[in-house]
Amino acid sequence: MGCPPDLDVFVENKVVIDEEIFQMWIDGREVGDAAKQLEDPELMQEFGASYDMLIADVNHHYHLFAVLEQSLHFPKQLIEQWTLQLHPDTQSCVIERYYSIHDLVMREILGKKLSSRNRKDLDEVCEKTGVSITSCRKYAAMVFMCNNRFETNKRKLACLSFDDFVTCAWAMMASWVSIGSESRSDFTDLELDREFLQELRDLKILQEKEKEHRSATQELLKKAGHDAIVPDAESSFKTLNRGVISIAMGLLHGRELRDFFVDVVEKIVEPLKAAKWSSENLGPFLMAYSEGALQVEILKNSSGKTFRDMN
Repeated sequence: MGCPPDLDVFVENKVVIDEEIFQMWIDGREVGDAAKQLEDPELMQEFGASYDMLIADVNHHYHLFAVLEQSLHFPKQLIEQWTLQLHPDTQSCVIERYYSIHDLVMREILGKKLSSRNRKDLDEVCEKTGVSITSCRKYAAMVFMCNNRFETNKRKLACLSFDDFVTCAWAMMASWVSIGSESRSDFTDLELDREFLQELRDLKILQEKEKEHRSATQELLKKAGHDAIVPDAESSFKTLNRGVISIAMGLLHGRELRDFFVDVVEKIVEPLKAAKWSSENLGPFLMAYSEGALQVEILKNSSGKTFRDMN
């Protein structure tokens, strides 16, 4: 790229959004690719601008958009905030572009059996449309969410961003969808595996063996050097365990499945917030909780497999 640009700092009052650069950022284009597309040697020579200055300008815009994205997750917040002063017309424009549906991508996705296992399909969509794989993943996740009719508009879910839903949807597509076959031609890769959801009902045994599960979780936390988490794990275990099991056992039914995110917030997130859990402590606890469940060897499904085998 040459020497680093001399221009490192931009100062501005009212924010001006370059719509062309904004669209390239939405599409997931790298800074270098965006700069190459914008490069106009004659115009740059006229204004005495170098390619390094162009790179710095695109970098500045991308940084601005990254800051702006925090508010774009909640459009009403974007309109009310004063950190980035945007003209009302600009506010409407960026919201519309950020949430717009890319026609070419959606046309390629239509009819495909997309899941996280089918990375090749998304790679093909990316190649044909010129849209980044990250953006294509978002579209695929949105199709998955709509296909399964998840409730996303309740007031309790207002704190969740679009990217939060995309992350959850992709995790479900990675582990919960059915795998199409000739013997199960009624399934597609956008539908949750009914057999898997049925097996989740076997988790009821974890509620009956709560004491053993809690002890195993605490021991695993101690072995991993997370002794400080053990008291919170002790006091919150019953509430969280029953919340997780209740949600898992209900997923076989359509209404409970549609309310998955609402139930997660009510039965897991809110109790965690009330108990003042931090994200730093929650990660190790959930890992120990999952591994502790694997140690409850009496948990079996109808085929005689243990929970360890099912995972």
